Amino acid sequence: MSQKYALPCCDCGTVLAVEVRHAGSTMTCDKCGRSLDVPKLREIKRLEPVQEITSTKQTAWTQLQGVLFALGLLMLAVAASSSLYTYKYRSSFDGITKPADEEIHFDLDIQEISLVDSWKTWNQFKVIKLDSRQTPLHVYARERIATLNKYLMLFAALAGSGAVLMVASVAIRPRSVR
Repeated sequence: MSQKYALPCCDCGTVLAVEVRHAGSTMTCDKCGRSLDVPKLREIKRLEPVQEITSTKQTAWTQLQGVLFALGLLMLAVAASSSLYTYKYRSSFDGITKPADEEIHFDLDIQEISLVDSWKTWNQFKVIKLDSRQTPLHVYARERIATLNKYLMLFAALAGSGAVLMVASVAIRPRSVR
């Protein structure tokens, strides 16, 4: 950055800041419009130097930025902790597979069964309770894993939304504070 010098206007007294590169040229006063001759290089250095005001601009977060960042961080934390818990719970169902098929054995030939034997066989089936069986564990595990996978996708979307809010809070241009 080059040094600037104060060139006063003869008519209105307005001070123009000129640089060494302007030496020997003509400038126009911003206030009165008069043409001013900028002194030559040797003479310009005799002018009074202009003290540049260095502004210490600090950027302050707006309330909106703070709320967006905090909300995004909260969403990210909730999604991460919920995902971890859900994933650990989901892993407890891993390894549950379909058991070997259950077979009901009876020694009678269906074509040659007597009425009494069919009645005895029917009573055996009633004891087994074929009509009111519980859901097999492997079917329950498969359904539960599918449900937990949906929750994990929901938590991933929540985490992504939280990350977007955090980035948006940083991307918003804050007001300058002087």
